[in-house]
Amino acid sequence: MNFGDNILIICTYQELADQYRKILKEKHLNIDIEVMDNRFGKNMPKIFEYMAQFQNKGKEIIITRGFFAQQIREHLPYKVIEIHIGAADMFRALYPLTGKGYTVGIVESEPYVKVAKQVAEILGISLKIYLVKEVDDFEKGLIQAKKDGVDVVVGGAWHSYDSAFFDDYGIPYVVVESSKESIESSLQNALEMYSLSYERQKQNELLEKILSVSEDGVHQNR
Repeated sequence: MNFGDNILIICTYQELADQYRKILKEKHLNIDIEVMDNRFGKNMPKIFEYMAQFQNKGKEIIITRGFFAQQIREHLPYKVIEIHIGAADMFRALYPLTGKGYTVGIVESEPYVKVAKQVAEILGISLKIYLVKEVDDFEKGLIQAKKDGVDVVVGGAWHSYDSAFFDDYGIPYVVVESSKESIESSLQNALEMYSLSYERQKQNELLEKILSVSEDGVHQNR
């Protein structure tokens, strides 16, 4: 098994896939990438069904981010490496909004919210939080943000799941992009997990050989 054979990168929007392809090329790595985008919309059972098929293709480790990482970890038997949203990633999204008197909404899962609160406090931005635990919470949070008079919403790639909703939504939506450092960190974590998995596989193969030899010896002595 070569590095990358059992790994699948799931990108929730095309730009993230382009970033990964560029970095993989620089590092001479061959890892499969799947772009979900708006393929199944918000139909999570359909998404889980589609994702499950990759087990038959030898995939054991999934690299993805945010809410999608959380859902795969909870519903499918993959090892999940989350592309972490760092303070620098959030800073790049929030900094252009400083000094404008905006009320900013964050409609996302807990990891995003935690970082957003820290960065918004440093930048002096008024932040309203709409925590997402289930896929329907995105739309509920966005609708509530509009009612609350939020000027701009910041979050992940939810706009890719339901582009029709955003056509009528009427509030600017800023996507928190993953930095090169965050992407490289996810690949490093995948390498470490692959190494552990490979070592475990070799140990199991060695144990099977030892047991096989032991059984042959027992049969010969009878």
